[in-house]
Amino acid sequence: MKKSWSCSGLHYSIFAAPDVLRHCCKRFFVNGQMRGDVEIFKVFSNSDISTKKILEHKQKLYEDINSGKETPCSSCPWIKYDDWEPFNKLKIKHLSIENHTVCNLRCTYCNETYYGGKKSNYDIMHLYKELKLKDAFDENISLVWGGGEPLLLNSFYEIFSTLTQELAPSRNNIFTNAIIYSDSVAKYLKEGKVTITTSIDAGFRSTYNKIRGSDKLITVLQNLKKYYQCDKDGITVKYLLLQENSNEDEVLAFVDKIKEYGLSGCTFQISTNYKTERIDEKIARTSIFLFNELKKCGTKLINFDDHLRPRLNSMRDSLNIKSSYSDKDVIIWGAGDYAEMMLKESSFFNNRNIRCFVDSSRQKHGKKFGPYEIKPPKAVLENEDTYIFIASTSYYRQIYSQILDMGVSPKRIIDDVVI
Repeated sequence: MKKSWSCSGLHYSIFAAPDVLRHCCKRFFVNGQMRGDVEIFKVFSNSDISTKKILEHKQKLYEDINSGKETPCSSCPWIKYDDWEPFNKLKIKHLSIENHTVCNLRCTYCNETYYGGKKSNYDIMHLYKELKLKDAFDENISLVWGGGEPLLLNSFYEIFSTLTQELAPSRNNIFTNAIIYSDSVAKYLKEGKVTITTSIDAGFRSTYNKIRGSDKLITVLQNLKKYYQCDKDGITVKYLLLQENSNEDEVLAFVDKIKEYGLSGCTFQISTNYKTERIDEKIARTSIFLFNELKKCGTKLINFDDHLRPRLNSMRDSLNIKSSYSDKDVIIWGAGDYAEMMLKESSFFNNRNIRCFVDSSRQKHGKKFGPYEIKPPKAVLENEDTYIFIASTSYYRQIYSQILDMGVSPKRIIDDVVI
């Protein structure tokens, strides 16, 4: 490995959209203009896809970045100078399957692309078989299923079953609106082979209808309750804050619905619209109100995602949030993009000694994350006088459960608003 500029998306990811393959789904703003979703290349048919072509395009972008050329990644905050593997072959650690835009909702915050119901220009199994044939998948592969509504993808169940069985992914998450209940998804939930994320965004049916374009709030809650009974650890509920749903009455109605349908044990992710560079104080304060109301109803697993977190961090002075935690040392669990963002933007760590970083990936152990060493999970047992901050959105519940399984007191885990 050598020191160079890159990111995990460029090096290790493929996002399969209807007519394009992408390196990432990150968005960032430069002079008020949103950038990101960087393309590998456009796809018109199966014949456009090959492992060789994907590798060549990734190599070219990587070389352009490191030669100082202007690229679609210029000014991206996720690009970092680190030890990156040479591009000798593809090593895909993350595959996001979002190759259609067919959906049974019409959300106000969604990309207009998804209103057209665009179907894929290529067969997703062709891409999969090409990558598998060339041994391009890392053994610790992460799969994400999106769209559109992924359950409306042609042959979804056959494709999903094949990839799940053959790749045995470490993460296998479906972003579904839960309007459709699937016995197949329920089966995999029971087996612990899949997780689902569903955005609800409302407490009242009228608000759900206004934001999401359908009066299906109760249907969604009923289906989530059935999924929850299959695997309570496998369900993440999102609340995406907009002007229409950022008031206390709406939030309280949402929390009441969560209690009514027995979903307090889910993981909760608080988010906001990715299209806006900044959020106003109303949305910021409502996010904190929602966090605290969920805690009051017994929810243990709540986090701000990477759309909301940096916007909150930028407003920390006006929000004037006081931490309830003492100034003792902290271990940060997670050595990825989220942790990088927190180090740069959160004042919580400014006057606090970071003992080390912890990560479950053996490949990272002994390496540096900035000036800090990355250690294996047992470090939390060797440093009992520290707090633990979970720096991950995607793996929040898994990390939380792993910490408790190690016999660590939950009181050590920072579960308050931290900005």
